[in-house]
Amino acid sequence: MKILVPMTKVKKDLAIQLVVSFAPLYLQLFKEFQFDAGGWFVMPSHLQKIKSNLKIDNYVLLYESEGKILACLMYFIMGKSEYLNWEKEVGFLSPSEQGDFLNSWTGYFIKSDLTWLDEILGDWPDTQQEENHAISQFKALSSEDQKLLIEQRTYLFLHIFSSLHNLFSLMVNGEKMTSLVPKAIQGDDEAYFRATKIDRSLVINHPIF
Repeated sequence: MKILVPMTKVKKDLAIQLVVSFAPLYLQLFKEFQFDAGGWFVMPSHLQKIKSNLKIDNYVLLYESEGKILACLMYFIMGKSEYLNWEKEVGFLSPSEQGDFLNSWTGYFIKSDLTWLDEILGDWPDTQQEENHAISQFKALSSEDQKLLIEQRTYLFLHIFSSLHNLFSLMVNGEKMTSLVPKAIQGDDEAYFRATKIDRSLVINHPIF
């Protein structure tokens, strides 16, 4: 899945606030991560299952650009096609006018009630019976609704996985994955070691490594 960096830039402070608005979700997931005996971060089993079901091992590619991580969040909120269509529609505006428009929308979203996010995600199934029920509900949807739901969840969890590891790296290394990985790609062995200590999926799922 190709992730495009949005042409219209969100102001840095608003981008930070937009990500911070998802902090309760990050915190909830953060508490479920563990360390194994070797000191590696271990993803909780239900997140591993989500990653496998959505086939999003390629989230490690997002470490190459902070903009791509933000783009996934924007695609989740607006829908990728709607967001890209919006960019085309405002193409006649000057870059500053485009930025003002997007920043205004972002500010509105930040101040809005985000309880709808809990409704979208729902509770994690605790039992096989609950999981089977969730699967049955999904299968009852039309093929179009299934496709939209998968796309929505895909962009959300691409954002979540990359953002969580970015935060882990900042806490442990004092430097984000979006800083370490580009350095590692350029041959910095120390950056490679520090990045793979946070997310060993890089070794398996990033084509450069």
